[in-house]
Amino acid sequence: DAPQIPSLDALAQDELPQIPTLPDEEPHEIPSIPALENEVPDSSVSTLDLQLPDIPSNTDFAQPEGLNFESASQSQTSSEEVPEGLDIEMHGGPDAPEGFVMETPPAVVAIDENTSNSSDSAPEGFSLELPPVPASIEEPPAEQMTEPVALPEDSPVSVKTTDPEASKKKPEFKLKVPSKDDDTLSEATNVTTTKFGITLTGANKKAPKKAVIDTENMAPHDAESAQSESEAAAWLFNELKQNFQHSMILLFESSNIKAWKWENSWKPSSESAFEPFNPDQPGLFRIVQKTKQPYHGYVVDSPINKEFFKNWGYDQYPAHVTALPMKIDGHMTGVVLTIGEKSCGGEANLIATERLVETFSQAILRLSKKAA
Repeated sequence: DAPQIPSLDALAQDELPQIPTLPDEEPHEIPSIPALENEVPDSSVSTLDLQLPDIPSNTDFAQPEGLNFESASQSQTSSEEVPEGLDIEMHGGPDAPEGFVMETPPAVVAIDENTSNSSDSAPEGFSLELPPVPASIEEPPAEQMTEPVALPEDSPVSVKTTDPEASKKKPEFKLKVPSKDDDTLSEATNVTTTKFGITLTGANKKAPKKAVIDTENMAPHDAESAQSESEAAAWLFNELKQNFQHSMILLFESSNIKAWKWENSWKPSSESAFEPFNPDQPGLFRIVQKTKQPYHGYVVDSPINKEFFKNWGYDQYPAHVTALPMKIDGHMTGVVLTIGEKSCGGEANLIATERLVETFSQAILRLSKKAA
């Protein structure tokens, strides 16, 4: 059977639980807010007193305990109270270390501002005078460049000097410049092809015999073994052939320059090749003579360059030329000329050639002194 749901009337008749009533409590007393006029004082009643107090006229302040300014300068402490090492008098003390001098400094002298600035008014040990004006230094005269010169053809080659005693001294070296009138002449063979494949137009011209060097048959093992100038030149030419095609040595003769010795691979086309010429014209020989430095590079076109190489069998300029000053005993006596390909223009070749020329110059000086 379904449960019976009580009706609303029955529920209304049922007794409901009674909620107990709260006991009566005394009502809390709410504090009252006082009136503003009772809390804020009237601004007209009182004002701020901003007046500073008077400074007392009595300035005798009590000194802090332990400080006595009046007796401080007069008080003395016993040596027992001073730490060890500090009981030294003002101007005394132990001896100065070795090497040092401790002197009493000079007394300070008061300077009167009304006195003059003369040296008498300066303190002892001081001078107010200006140092004397140093004397002017005269510059030495500029060095005059003198052209290398030599004696006539029948005399040893020499160099012009400004030393008045030089003319009285015996020449230290002798270099005989060959002449076309020399009794011993040799025929230049007409070989047109060289080791490097360059064609020369040889004309079978007569050349001084001692000037033409047969490198293969005359060259000694080293420069020290050379017994003559020709052997020394043969050694130099043989060494230069490692990098260059042809070499020759030219000597200064008075104001001119002339071919002295050359290897037999040169094929002169004219007897003018043996004649002296003036190097003081635009060309490689003037550069070497004036600068006393090597010429290392291609040949610049000029009348003297063109004539020189044409006389020595070149219709065109060679690809490379190295010309070095030859110095014997400090004097520039000639020029060493080498011909080569363009690849000869490296710095290593120049340095090696300079060393060879220096060794050759020493050998010539040795032979000259030996002959003297």
